[in-house]
Amino acid sequence: MNDYIRAIASILNIKLNVIIENNKSDTHYTEKTVAYYKLQNGYTIYIREQEAYSLFDMYIIARELRILWQFNKNFEYYFYGYRLNGMTEKQYESHISNIDADVFAYLIKDDMVGNFVKV
Repeated sequence: MNDYIRAIASILNIKLNVIIENNKSDTHYTEKTVAYYKLQNGYTIYIREQEAYSLFDMYIIARELRILWQFNKNFEYYFYGYRLNGMTEKQYESHISNIDADVFAYLIKDDMVGNFVKV
């Protein structure tokens, strides 16, 4: 998994810290959460430790790395009009930050995942 993350970080031209956590009681994780980052920690991403990561998990990790990149590279553009609370599902899904992150993760999945997962 670390090689996969380093490859994406290289594509995004970012240096980052990766912390793989085995504490499932962390409040940042819901049942489906695989990765998150804390805004105050800059380029640190936290990943839930698992025995194996699915293709969807790898998609989510790539998506989170792109959002981290957006936040640090061009916050004003990617998060203009973004609110943590009060957005409808349609507003959230159609916001530029989410569209960009989804497209990036989709392209990564199609281009890179086969190099890191035996399917």
